[in-house]
Amino acid sequence: MDDAPTIVTRRWYRRGAVALLAVTATVGLAACELPADTDGDGVANGTEAAIGWDGLDPDEDGDGVLDGERDSDGDGLSDYLELGHLFTDPFSPDSDGDTLGDSDELFVYGTAPHLSDSDSDGLTDGTELAMSTNPLDADSDDDGLDDGLESSIGTGPLDPDSDDGGLSDGTEYWGGTNPLDWSDDGGPPAIPDSDNDFLSDSDEIGYGTDPFNPDSDYDGLTDYDEIMIWQTTPTNGDTDGDGWSDGSEVYSGTNPQDPTHFPT
Repeated sequence: MDDAPTIVTRRWYRRGAVALLAVTATVGLAACELPADTDGDGVANGTEAAIGWDGLDPDEDGDGVLDGERDSDGDGLSDYLELGHLFTDPFSPDSDGDTLGDSDELFVYGTAPHLSDSDSDGLTDGTELAMSTNPLDADSDDDGLDDGLESSIGTGPLDPDSDDGGLSDGTEYWGGTNPLDWSDDGGPPAIPDSDNDFLSDSDEIGYGTDPFNPDSDYDGLTDYDEIMIWQTTPTNGDTDGDGWSDGSEVYSGTNPQDPTHFPT
């Protein structure tokens, strides 16, 4: 678990690089608009109209700075870029109030400068960076619980098995056991699997399958195999709708997810 923050940090910077390319492309496209810039302020006529600026006045506020170069909040992003392309507040360096500057969100972290919680996990982007969780991944440790929920119930959002009992926090939480108590990680009856298909009854309820039938759609594949191995739909016997059951396709060596690939 010790290297989790490092892995997460690498993810941020990879995604930050992607964001940098995206914004560079946006700025480049804006530059391509210049031929249709009647007042020569560096902002295309269409963009000025969209954000309510005067396309015939290159310096609307009379401060001696062209409209296209104005950066009212000093965050390194021009007002027209914020208004016309990023939908952020040109008068606030932190438009979404998550304690991260708009420019840093774009160029460093790859988070959304107009959303305080980019991954919608209940924690702000700034809070996640302070905790070393990933602000672009709702479930940083992939244990089946969002980071925000883990923070509220006391489990570790960077530790998939907070009590080191052998079951993930998500399995315990959704299965009704205590993810902070290792002594209840021993399986039945705490984690029942009524049909013995290696999916717990609580997991089957979540998937919409029958916890008392190992093959809910009667296609010849167990629910577990469909979900974990073949990625077919365990409640639809013919996932690709080609007239052949998923089990028939698997046993024939054809692709149960491709309607053009079936037994002949």
